Amino acid sequence: MLKIISEGIKKLPNLELFLEEELKLYSDPKKIEAVVGWGHKETATKARALAYELKVPYFALEDGFIRSLDLGVNKAPPLSLSVDPVGCYYDAGEPSYIEKLLAEPSWYDDYLKQQAQYLIQKICKYKLSKYNRAPDLDLSLMPSSFATEEKVLILDQCAGDASLILGQIGESEILGKRILDRVDHYYPKAKIYLKCHPDVIAGKRKGLFDLKNLPKDKEIVILDKEVNLISLMSYFEAVFTVTSQAGFEALMLGKRVHVFGLPFYAGYGLTFDEVRCERRANIHGVTLEMLFAAAYLMLCRYINPVTQKRVDLDEVLELLHLQREINEENRGGAVVFGVKRWKRPILNAYLGSTQGQVYYTNNPHKALKLAQSKNLQLNVWSSKRNPLLDEEANAQGLTIQGIEDGFLRSQGLGCNHVRPFSLVFDREGIYYDPQKPSRLESILNTIKEHPDHELLCSRAGFLIREILKAKLTKYNVGIADAENLASFKAQLPKDKKLILVPGQVEDDASVLRAGGEIKSNATLLEAVRAHNKEAFIIYKPHPDVLALNRQGGKSSDTQGLYDLKVTNLSISALYDLVDEVHVLTSQSGFEALLRKIPVTVYGKPFYAGWGLTYDFQEFPRRKAHLTLEELIAGVLILYPRYFDWCTMQFMRPEDAVYRLNHMGKVPQDSLFVRFVRQIYALKRGIYYSIKGETE
Repeated sequence: MLKIISEGIKKLPNLELFLEEELKLYSDPKKIEAVVGWGHKETATKARALAYELKVPYFALEDGFIRSLDLGVNKAPPLSLSVDPVGCYYDAGEPSYIEKLLAEPSWYDDYLKQQAQYLIQKICKYKLSKYNRAPDLDLSLMPSSFATEEKVLILDQCAGDASLILGQIGESEILGKRILDRVDHYYPKAKIYLKCHPDVIAGKRKGLFDLKNLPKDKEIVILDKEVNLISLMSYFEAVFTVTSQAGFEALMLGKRVHVFGLPFYAGYGLTFDEVRCERRANIHGVTLEMLFAAAYLMLCRYINPVTQKRVDLDEVLELLHLQREINEENRGGAVVFGVKRWKRPILNAYLGSTQGQVYYTNNPHKALKLAQSKNLQLNVWSSKRNPLLDEEANAQGLTIQGIEDGFLRSQGLGCNHVRPFSLVFDREGIYYDPQKPSRLESILNTIKEHPDHELLCSRAGFLIREILKAKLTKYNVGIADAENLASFKAQLPKDKKLILVPGQVEDDASVLRAGGEIKSNATLLEAVRAHNKEAFIIYKPHPDVLALNRQGGKSSDTQGLYDLKVTNLSISALYDLVDEVHVLTSQSGFEALLRKIPVTVYGKPFYAGWGLTYDFQEFPRRKAHLTLEELIAGVLILYPRYFDWCTMQFMRPEDAVYRLNHMGKVPQDSLFVRFVRQIYALKRGIYYSIKGETE
């Protein structure tokens, strides 16, 4: 048995994943075989004592060096933990697992060296740290001489912090003066910048420096705003710290790092040290890459909270980079105009950030005023955009960001108020409207020049395989059981070309904006028949129409314009049976492309005009001739945002594919949404009962 005393540890999300090895190794339920504790908290003292008494191994847990977007105190779940079977990495009074690894480096090889070099570059490029909620440095807030002057950075810390006490610093009361004296000694002409700790700024704790009584003879610039430390430290040649993890990040940036305590990275000849550790002084040949590998790759463990699997650091960096990018885009808040109340919790998630508020209004003048006065992005659901609002926004120098469902949306229909796992946000236009450019069109026109082109295409190939394996579509509705499939197949001729024509909601914005002269399902079917007189045409009405939630599909009589109508099978099952797919603007054409089915397009959907479809229309703005992987990379990777309602975090498209195939527990919908769904279900039941059909 693996004994855990701390209730806090027991409540950690995904704890069993982090301790997978130990739980397998120490699995006897009848006796305590090992003990787990957290750092140097009070409960850890009890845990250590119990392990000593029973003469069993002890494992010290701590947050990893790459942890989460937001702070742990804000309940952000960890993406990494350090698991130390020897000591604790910030306790210099005893050996730690990092020290043991460095002293016996047989584990370190060329592969790990290359991995360390690659990951160090990625961390610096993405500006990732333990917590990642802070914005990049705003140079406009710095002195005009900042970029050119000689300068050093001092990282203040909280007095009395465990990392200081266990970092062998001695007299912390005079530490601030000692640091300033050493700055004078090494850099007498440099301007000093002092970065305050957030807890000190908030008045919750005392720092090592008394900000009200700094020396009058020194020019010290106090940095008291939250800022991403990697973006800040990149402008300095030298960084002074006591035990902060940021000191190691400064080493990764190639900076001269002066250290006054004994953090995990000091004592190996990589830093300018004020304190000597005899144990570490006897360990020779330690490089930055070796130390990184020991701390970040061997000590720490990483998980993907969506897939609930142990993963490598690279995957966590990608996930956190995505979350940080969206957090920065959303920083400060947003104004949303004309959105129904049931969608507001959804947009709170997609437009939320660690700093900011989302404002809602149905008054166009108030929306413009809010966006102008608070300097916020104005957001509108694309199908509800008002030409007058656009004109007023342009006159005031404001851009409008359109919002629409993504392409891997949900397990269920949006018209049934099912939460979307993806949305798109577009400041140029919107993907379904070819009458003007969109951000998606810009992405696809330039994707061949994207700096990560090769990686994006590789990811796109993986997405295609996973989507096909899981048989995913936009809404993932309908059935595909063996009995219904067999019944359907029995009705198909073997000597004719089978063409699937997906129906659309005729008053849908994509039909009105991109359908051209074809405005109805009947007209589409007539066009398909005109060009395929001998084919066997299978017509599948749109699921929103079958659900009786949209009126547009009832305006035309399609009877007699097809050979077979199918309502109760999933469209994913149909893709496997047909020779071609013919569409007006339906996303079904895009899904057919993924399955390498020939697609004929009569309108102007987002995926046409790139050389992958048979087009009846011309697309003069769409210049690029794309591979399928390039199209998928733009449409599914670069364009949408994905939000996981099970973990309440942004996720990658790879994670969205997993989530749609492995649904977890999502927040309960409002009473209003649940009531509306029941009304819709009752309405459908009565309608199809009278007609004698199934949905």
